[in-house]
Amino acid sequence: MLVRPVFNLFTSNFYFMKKLTLFAIALFAFIAVHAQTNLLTNPSFETWTNGTKPDGWTLSASGATIAQNTTNPFNSTGIALQVTATGTYQVTQYVLPPSGASTFDPSKTYEVRVRYLATAGDGTDARIWCNFQMGSPAATIKNYYSTPALIADSTGLMGPGGSIYPTPDVYGTGADGYLMSNCPTTPTSSNPYANQWLTYVFKFQFPADITQFQFQVRTYKNATVLWDDFYFGEAINSDVSTAVTSTPTNAVKVFVSGNQLVVKGTAPDAQVMVYNAVGSLVKKAIAADNVALPKGMYLVKVEGNTTKIVVN
Repeated sequence: MLVRPVFNLFTSNFYFMKKLTLFAIALFAFIAVHAQTNLLTNPSFETWTNGTKPDGWTLSASGATIAQNTTNPFNSTGIALQVTATGTYQVTQYVLPPSGASTFDPSKTYEVRVRYLATAGDGTDARIWCNFQMGSPAATIKNYYSTPALIADSTGLMGPGGSIYPTPDVYGTGADGYLMSNCPTTPTSSNPYANQWLTYVFKFQFPADITQFQFQVRTYKNATVLWDDFYFGEAINSDVSTAVTSTPTNAVKVFVSGNQLVVKGTAPDAQVMVYNAVGSLVKKAIAADNVALPKGMYLVKVEGNTTKIVVN
């Protein structure tokens, strides 16, 4: 009479532990997929040498006053790099291929991301200015914008749309390759993102034989720009699913609260694309961003879901 209950108890525990193990394996796989390695050193400017220079970054010798901004960083408990420019000012980091490789793998998709907030300027205040390089930082840069074979791989690494393809200044996209200026303190119809952190993301593949990557942002004369939460590494894939932890497609919820876009039911780093009524892309962000929209009707695409919203 005692054998069967003991057997059932053993069997129940066995299957419980088996399910727990499978869950742990799937959860580990999910975390591994969503936690790509950031190849940048000190990407959020949290550590500084003697409080005067962010560790890991090469700064222009002159042309700006820099400071730690702890009152308005992207992350409320962090530090942003504040640049007040008197000329063109460069913040640069040279990155080698990961895992001891000699070149970046052309078969992989990489991603650059910058967060920025312009608090003063004339609309041409900030720009991303990345380069593929052969050899050391002192070596001749292999300029993608002048090499036709590389243009398709790199448009967007030197400003939104690429420096050779200037784009109109629509929400979130800078004119002539500049990041959109959001320096006014009061939103307007032409600039609804005043005094807000904006995100620029670009995904790309390396040409063959690139031994080094120059990650650089620029702040221009008479502008004050806050920089924070940079990323460079393998592209963040928010569409990978696992048997245990995947989010069903119908769980993604997109709606507005006031004039703020709200995205729920997906990963914080899920890419969000906002299109206006005529189908033009007006905003590119991630689900965790605070995105304000002017009055109008929009289509919002998140992980294959498209939702119509109206901002009144």
